[in-house]
Amino acid sequence: MKILIVSHNVLSPSSGMGKTLLSYFSDFDPSELSQIYIHSEVPIDASVCTRYFRFTDTDALFARLPGLRIGRTFGAQEIETDRNSSRTDTGHMGDLYQYGRKRSPFIYLIRNLIWKTAFWNTKLLKNWLADFRPDAVFFAAGDYAFMYDIARRIAEKLEIPMITVCLDDYYCNNTNAGRFLGGAAHAAFMRSVRRAMQRTRLLLVICDAMQARYSEMFSVPCRTLYTGAFRRETEPAPAGRQISYIGNLGHLRHRELLQLGRALKSLALPDGPQVIDVYSAEKRPEILRELTEENGVRFHGMAAPETVPGIMAQSMAVVHVESFDPRETARVKYSVSTKIADSLMNGPPMIAFGPQGIASIDYLQAHHAAFVISDPAALPEVLRRFFADAAVREEILSNARALAEANHRGDVVSGKVRAWLQEVIET
Repeated sequence: MKILIVSHNVLSPSSGMGKTLLSYFSDFDPSELSQIYIHSEVPIDASVCTRYFRFTDTDALFARLPGLRIGRTFGAQEIETDRNSSRTDTGHMGDLYQYGRKRSPFIYLIRNLIWKTAFWNTKLLKNWLADFRPDAVFFAAGDYAFMYDIARRIAEKLEIPMITVCLDDYYCNNTNAGRFLGGAAHAAFMRSVRRAMQRTRLLLVICDAMQARYSEMFSVPCRTLYTGAFRRETEPAPAGRQISYIGNLGHLRHRELLQLGRALKSLALPDGPQVIDVYSAEKRPEILRELTEENGVRFHGMAAPETVPGIMAQSMAVVHVESFDPRETARVKYSVSTKIADSLMNGPPMIAFGPQGIASIDYLQAHHAAFVISDPAALPEVLRRFFADAAVREEILSNARALAEANHRGDVVSGKVRAWLQEVIET
């Protein structure tokens, strides 16, 4: 089969979406895959795909000017495998992406308008698609309407089926509800979503709770597809005394991380960690100012993918946090962080701090696969118990490995993707 992946991010181990897509297609040969993406990134992984087409926001803006070459293809020889990160948005472009993370109604409407009137369907793209001749579109859904329109139009033009995968909930909750133009922006977004769902033959979602909800919303077959992870064959290392957080700090997660760090520091454990070591690509100055040892946090910046196993090996626990803020709780209600699968498969015991009713917290708690704390007032007492009871840590780790084997084995997850794609293509 030949599958065209359409997504915001490039396949890459350095971003959440890119890493998840790599796990979904780990069982595929590069000759079977092509990808269209829009972020200011370059391909750095050649393990499953060596054929890319990039059309960025800058291309969308300048597409109106005559004589400019817009869009770029990447082949096997142009994949920059020596890079640690796929992102290239530095300087003013980096500042612009940081501003765009605010996700205001105005930003949604303006960006969608730019892309709605952009000449993205260029001759270069048409020829690139004609050379590949895909059998299906695999669309990684996000929160911008124009991406749904692009994936749908390509599937319609090529007369091929479309499979959509949702890793976060953008449909049930309008994060801009009550704000000026918030309702209009979400209504416009949902119109594009529903048009795309009419073209979608199979909807894949990140957890059972999302599967139940979306089965009600859309008249599309819906199945749960967990994030895949692979067991790292490394020499056993004695667990260190470090507590680590590896990942992004979006959705106000930094607040809970700081609360956890202060509680840890207040314990003043004689032989235990005093701070949480945080590895994140976070760049927002207002957040970085708070990530200090006075607040029980030691910030290291982004961890390159190849350094993550070493960080886990020297950690006695890894941390997962979710915000208690009602707006953010609604926003991530059906989300399961992409890092959870790798932590369950390869990490030390996990400490999860967040409210009940969020899919990731409920998932870990239901399987006793993490030390879950859902009461902020109990943080110091419960943390002390975690460090004092080695038997509890061993039980959590055993349950985590069992859950990883049951739901997150990379070869099994990728095998499901192949089987379901084949089923859609043949019917």
